[in-house]
Amino acid sequence: MRIRSVLLLSSILASSLAAYRQTTSPNAGNGSRCNCEGRTAADLFPPELVDFVADPKQPVFTGAGPGHWDARIRERGWILRDVDLYRMWYTGFERDTSPLLKLGYATSPDGIHWTRHPANPIYEEHWVEDMMVVRHKGSYYMFAEGKADQAQLLTSQDGIQWKRVGQLDVRKKNGEPIEPGPYGTPTAWVENDVWYLFYERRDLGIWLATSKDMKVWTNVQDEPVIPLGPGEYDKEQVALNQIIKYNGRYYAYYHGAGAPLPGTRRRLWCVCVATSNDLVRWQKYEKNPLFPLAEDKSSGIVVHDGKRYLLYTMHDQVVRHVPRDKPPAEPPESRKDKSRVEKAAARIRPLPIAGAGPEIEQSTITGPQFHAPDMIHSFEEYHNPRLARLREQYAPDEVVAGEADEFRRILKLRHWVHGRWKFDFNQNFKGDGMN
Repeated sequence: MRIRSVLLLSSILASSLAAYRQTTSPNAGNGSRCNCEGRTAADLFPPELVDFVADPKQPVFTGAGPGHWDARIRERGWILRDVDLYRMWYTGFERDTSPLLKLGYATSPDGIHWTRHPANPIYEEHWVEDMMVVRHKGSYYMFAEGKADQAQLLTSQDGIQWKRVGQLDVRKKNGEPIEPGPYGTPTAWVENDVWYLFYERRDLGIWLATSKDMKVWTNVQDEPVIPLGPGEYDKEQVALNQIIKYNGRYYAYYHGAGAPLPGTRRRLWCVCVATSNDLVRWQKYEKNPLFPLAEDKSSGIVVHDGKRYLLYTMHDQVVRHVPRDKPPAEPPESRKDKSRVEKAAARIRPLPIAGAGPEIEQSTITGPQFHAPDMIHSFEEYHNPRLARLREQYAPDEVVAGEADEFRRILKLRHWVHGRWKFDFNQNFKGDGMN
């Protein structure tokens, strides 16, 4: 029991320190600012969120073909996993001149094989396209484009029978209505009873508005929170598809486009990712787009299958992607040899500690390098209710209150832990300043 408590407490300390680093270190990134100093691209954009391959290679869902109301599909659709059932909402139409784009619904046991609902189209009273769905407090909220790219809201109790609430009322920061014109690809996120609405205007940037009553939405700023560029892949058009939260950070999956192909008006769209810790300041992934531009994939969203994230691109066919397989592990003998070499090197490598005082300099002449405990933080979500309860019980923030230097914070937490619990690692040597 004591070991489990110590491990959980270690998670609290690691999470607290990681959160402290995120909220105190500014860093510029691709047209916006994000508190990311000292973190590598692999830290900010872990491979499980950005490195995907198509599986299967063929689309898992397409238009039904000529003679059907959904002969073709277009724009963003939405997939939710509900226990062991995948649920998809999509926009169907017969031809480019169709007077109305309608809402379709399909289900799948595995996210690959889909069955259309027998009552399709499930909603055809108003134009519905480019939709996303939020399941919140027992209800379903659909944010979608109406005709002429006007953002609208629909609600449902079962995800099948929908009622239109109406067009979204979006205001400038000063409370005045935004200028008339298109405002589409609405993407919602709800947290702490505050709703966040991302939307684009003619694909020339991504704006953010908030609301507490879902009736009036007010811009947090009247400039885009995710602007165009600077990369060529999203230099002329952008639209946001989805927000997720992973390891305490927000990730925006969006699609972008550059200049039209030479001699044509056709643009190639691509799937991109950006990250933020406050939903306002975003840093774009330096390896955007996620797939070669020639593949022309867009409207990407991720769905967790219980073990990992899957990525689906939705326009104008649904393609499923899975995380890329990792290289085979080294043979045990090779790992042992490598470990021996690393341990031998560690014994003779000096351990510099910036800002260390005279009381610990004498005990840190040599030893292994110190690395922040990212491993624990990676699988213990900072906002996990269990960790929140432990932080409330032990109040580690009070232990380091007033200490700005992160190394000193670590030492204070270390001494506090050793003062509360007795440790016996059966060590017969004088270690470095962290042991």
